[in-house]
Amino acid sequence: MSFLRGQVDPSKGEHRYARVGYLKPPFPTQGEVFDVYVPRDELGELQQDLLAFLSGRDQGKVWALSGRQGVGKSNFLRMVKRQLEEMRAEGEVSATGVHLFHGNSWAPSYLIAGVSDAIGAETVAKLLGTATQPPAGFAQTDFGRFWSRARSQGNLTAASEFLMRWLGGAQTYAPERTTYGITARDRLAPAIAVPYLRALVEMLSVSDILKRIILLFDELENVQAMRPAQQVEYMQLLKTLLNAFNWQGMYVLLAGAPAVFNYVQSTLPSLAGRWKLVELQPLRSVEHALRFAEEYKRHAINPKRNPDLANVFPTEIDIKAAYIDLSQERSGGVRQRDMLSKLHELLEAHLTKSASTPPRTVPRS
Repeated sequence: MSFLRGQVDPSKGEHRYARVGYLKPPFPTQGEVFDVYVPRDELGELQQDLLAFLSGRDQGKVWALSGRQGVGKSNFLRMVKRQLEEMRAEGEVSATGVHLFHGNSWAPSYLIAGVSDAIGAETVAKLLGTATQPPAGFAQTDFGRFWSRARSQGNLTAASEFLMRWLGGAQTYAPERTTYGITARDRLAPAIAVPYLRALVEMLSVSDILKRIILLFDELENVQAMRPAQQVEYMQLLKTLLNAFNWQGMYVLLAGAPAVFNYVQSTLPSLAGRWKLVELQPLRSVEHALRFAEEYKRHAINPKRNPDLANVFPTEIDIKAAYIDLSQERSGGVRQRDMLSKLHELLEAHLTKSASTPPRTVPRS
């Protein structure tokens, strides 16, 4: 007997928001990130630069997005990733790979695995089907031997999947390494993988299969939670990766708390010298808070009810009051995360109150 099938009541759950005109919850809870992006002036230059890169400019760039927790760094990176994937699926951009590093993915091996993921095994399988050869100087390396062996094996999908695992630092086994002419043992060291990845991307670019890689790093401050030696190893590897690509075909967005960028500036000033820093700001005015909240309301509203956004709960009066309350509690502006959580709480309280209030009856005459 199923404990799921036939037990779900479709009248419950998110349908409660229909009472105030929404199709789904309009505001996230504390720490949750919705796929809603509200344009912000401080990111205008970055967005124009990224558009130029996607429009054909070969030279990439490194941007550092600095801001305290809750000001929208994760929201922006998720928006970039989502839009790139949609644009690639619809054919608006091509030959572009993207990977988002989440806040719990900080280890040297994860850095290389993320680049491998941005490239993708399917992309490598396409390259194996061409006659493109590794750059000069790689013939006597494990990377060079892989290409000559893989093409003779015939199974391009299996070969491409092995290459991505191997370059990403995953465990490999003696029989498969023998098949592809790999003499190195077990796992490939991240520092050795970097020049191989650079050579692979060069081959892909020559074949017009992949020309751009975009790497998005969220919550970079978690690097500081590593052991000191691992911190240094990770940042040195990031520097090595950027040096290997030398701006060609790679675009990087690093997002984190101000402290992590100060740390890099003091320990690896040459790496800090490679990025352009932009500071993300909190909400600093009632007008800004209104525009911000209405964008979240708009994405969840039921258009069939022809709503007046200003009067759908929370109304403009509710939003202004929430912003004023939060700004009095905290100096230096209101974090977007706090504003959304406050509006979520207000809406939940409103729904609970309206559900518990008995309907008015008309007295009989």
